[in-house]
Amino acid sequence: MLKKEMQLLNSLTLEVAEKEKVDAGDALAVDRERFSKELTKNYVLKQFKFKDILFIIKNMKYM
Repeated sequence: MLKKEMQLLNSLTLEVAEKEKVDAGDALAVDRERFSKELTKNYVLKQFKFKDILFIIKNMKYM
């Protein structure tokens, strides 16, 4: 249901996930490295659309 709602809303996250998907049967699975890089690139490039969001790009060693 969530995936269908994201499709209806033209979700950038789902668009990138579809582009970076890996074989996982019926599930939508992604290559995490490629997905995160592509998603970050897309959101940062479109940052002007998100006036209330501040993007901070930083590598984390621990979470």
